[in-house]
This record gives sequence, C-alpha cells and structure tokens, in this order.
Amino acid sequence: MSITSIFEEIVTERKRQEYLKSIGKFSFTCRDDLVAHEKKLSVLVEEVGEVSKDINGYTSTVDKYIKKSMLLPTHRAIYFLGKIRTELIQVATVCVAWIESIDYAIECLK
Repeated sequence: MSITSIFEEIVTERKRQEYLKSIGKFSFTCRDDLVAHEKKLSVLVEEVGEVSKDINGYTSTVDKYIKKSMLLPTHRAIYFLGKIRTELIQVATVCVAWIESIDYAIECLK
C-alpha cells in the first residue's frame, strides 16, 4: 500500500467516527473543541490499548505454535497483522482529530 492510500483510510475512518457521533454511538470525538484534553487522551490510550491487546493475541498464538515446533500458518499471521493494522489506523485517526481540534483552537486565538 502507498502512503496515500493509508492516509485515505485515515480520512475515511475520520468520517466514520463523525458519523457514529452523529447517530449517538459516541458522545464526542477528539475533534470536538469543548472536550478536555484529558478525555481525548483517554480515547487515544484506549485505542493504543487495543493495539496492545491484538499484539498480545498475536504473540501468544505464535508462542503456541513455537512450543509445538510449528510455524504460524500464513492465514493466521495475516489475520492478526490485519487486526493490529486496523487498530493503528484508529490510533492515527484519533491523533488527526485531536490535531484538528488544536489547530482550530490556535486559529481562534490569533
């Protein structure tokens, strides 16, 4: 994948987050100006925690195969790497939303 397509995924995820907020699934996104930085940080840390959870799942599965002197099947590796990648896109998206909020605040202060 190219960096452009990765950034397109982040933009798509940003739109999805705003849509989910608009239908009431989220009470805010990190783009919202009146949300405290502490709340935005907790959202980011939660997303990073999901990356960690998926990495732990991947690692323990690899370890199980190693104990049996087997290689992790390709389809299982792709599955776990895909989950990690999805969560990393969400981490990046939360960061982008938060940056949007900060940029807006800076513009308002000028």
